[in-house]
Amino acid sequence: MSCEERLRTLGLSVLERRRLRGDLMALYSFLRRGSGEGGAELFSLGSSDRTCGNGSKLHQERFRLDIRNHFFTKRVIKRWNRLPREVVDAPSLSVFKRHLDNVLNNMF
Repeated sequence: MSCEERLRTLGLSVLERRRLRGDLMALYSFLRRGSGEGGAELFSLGSSDRTCGNGSKLHQERFRLDIRNHFFTKRVIKRWNRLPREVVDAPSLSVFKRHLDNVLNNMF
């Protein structure tokens, strides 16, 4: 059996999905907690009712250095902006995880 088939029989997800889930949970916690630890320069949160999907779109701030595509901000901004409104506006982390799992199951 291939690695993906073994993971499926055990009920586990592939590493890419687990990494994305962890990154999005960390971003949710970061945004709900506030940006007190020097993270204000990483993201800017723009809210608008005129956007498709969720109303809380993230924008990456400009850096003087070249950021690689595997950097945390590059990995999560595109995926966060594609999440539905009910996932982004979840009242707690446990509700966010439940909605995120439903969305990720449909994606993968």
